[in-house]
Amino acid sequence: MKAPVWHKRLKKRINPEVLKFTESTGEDKYLVYYDIISSLAHIGMLKKQRLISTKDYRKIKKGLNRILTAHKKGRLRLSPLYEDVHMNIEQELRKNIGDVADKLHTARSRNDLIATELRLYCRDWIKNIIKKLTCLQMVILSKAEKYKNVIIPGYTHLQRAQPMLVPFYLISFILKFQRDIDQLLSELNWVSVSPLGSCAFTGTGLNIDRKYTAQKLGFKYVSLNALDAVSDRDFMIDFLYYLTRIMVHISTLAEDLIIFSTNEFRLVELDDSITTGSSIMPHKRNPDVCELLRAKCGKGIGNLVSAITILKGLPSSYNRDLQEMKSILLKQVEEVEMCLKITEILLNGCTFKTPDNWVNEPDFTGTVDLIDFFVNRGYPFRKIYEIIGECVRDSNGDMEGFIKMVNKKTRVNVETIRKILIPASAIENKRSDGSTGREAVEKALEKLKKTVKNNLVKLNKTNS
Repeated sequence: MKAPVWHKRLKKRINPEVLKFTESTGEDKYLVYYDIISSLAHIGMLKKQRLISTKDYRKIKKGLNRILTAHKKGRLRLSPLYEDVHMNIEQELRKNIGDVADKLHTARSRNDLIATELRLYCRDWIKNIIKKLTCLQMVILSKAEKYKNVIIPGYTHLQRAQPMLVPFYLISFILKFQRDIDQLLSELNWVSVSPLGSCAFTGTGLNIDRKYTAQKLGFKYVSLNALDAVSDRDFMIDFLYYLTRIMVHISTLAEDLIIFSTNEFRLVELDDSITTGSSIMPHKRNPDVCELLRAKCGKGIGNLVSAITILKGLPSSYNRDLQEMKSILLKQVEEVEMCLKITEILLNGCTFKTPDNWVNEPDFTGTVDLIDFFVNRGYPFRKIYEIIGECVRDSNGDMEGFIKMVNKKTRVNVETIRKILIPASAIENKRSDGSTGREAVEKALEKLKKTVKNNLVKLNKTNS
């Protein structure tokens, strides 16, 4: 039969253009494995509940495993004539074992089946993304160790603000990605709900055992309401959001590296292997990788908004609109996986550098440390802040003039002021936990090494 499974209900065959518009086999190839393992769990339950015979069970199981083998070898082709992965597998099974295949769809619908497969897909890819994020964290940790003594200017509003250690800067990204990992680990719990057995949306009159199929598929819970189960895509929205947030974090890093690698900043040098050139300007080295990572974040945000908008106007229960969310999820996962891989390569090709003659010379980025010095000597913060501010204003950027003005207003030795304003001294001055001081940075790195290592331990526990 080369027609949709429901074709006998209608007097006319489906218009080829309509079939082309509605079928989803192009993206369903990513769900073949999940369709088959769901079917294997389902027929095991049907046999256990004596809804099919042991003989039929063995025949169907053998046929499904044969299809799975063909899929793994790249020999299975999904036909648009059968609309989706579910009907393609059923038709392939019928070709292999005959009419016994007609019993496969007992006590289930495509509605609960696709909801099950998407949860299984999300579960696997959440784990894969956590592994890739952890690998990226390890690369950042390695970079932090390599450049642990390098001092660079830190910025607020893209204006030079205060000196910071390179590892202090890099730690901020390890923490961003750690929050992503923690959220994804939590998401694994929400994904672990089995909709299988909900059927179209009201359940079934047959004596099925939903807990059995849930256990076989590794789900922790069974859905409590069939109507909600077949239409629930909140887990997809959550996963899409976390994927998008990862892209936002990558985009921030990419933007920083674009700026830091310019001739105006000269804080980062990108290896030739991760840059491109110009077709007309022979002197150019372009950070195209960073720019594309930044752009892909914009696409990711668009995907998230598209998915939420699809859900916005739907009535309860299953609606075909939900099919469009599938391609959004698959594309987002593919993009994030690629971005994480490229970000690793990008960071491995980065060299951090201190600006020439900056770290050991007095600089206005040390004015906060100068304020700290006077606060420690009993000055009220706001009073000395105003004194230093006036000196900055009146010096017009002349460092020696600034030092003399501070000396005149405070009677503190010129050399003492000069030493405090040196960026290297500013690092030594920082004492608070979480600061860019050496001790605080070292403490944070040691803690994060354990945290990153523990990510994989936590992930392994979710598999047990």
